[in-house]
Amino acid sequence: MSDSIRPLVELLRANATRLGTKTAFEDGSVSVSYAELDRRTARLGGHLAGRVERSGTNAHVILEQAPGQVVHPSAAQRAVLTAA
Repeated sequence: MSDSIRPLVELLRANATRLGTKTAFEDGSVSVSYAELDRRTARLGGHLAGRVERSGTNAHVILEQAPGQVVHPSAAQRAVLTAA
């Protein structure tokens, strides 16, 4: 795989290691570090993967404007990679 095209999960993990407590994003009231973003997506991705009945199952996430807009799609991708 090319260095310029990498799965989001790999990028999250690499940034968590490299940037740790630096802010990944904030929405005014909540600030999330790269390490925390990696932990949140891993936790939710594991939960989603445990609920997948078969490979190819779709996940739909409805979000309000909040930090979940970053965490949930990343977690869904982790779930797909875990369940595969």
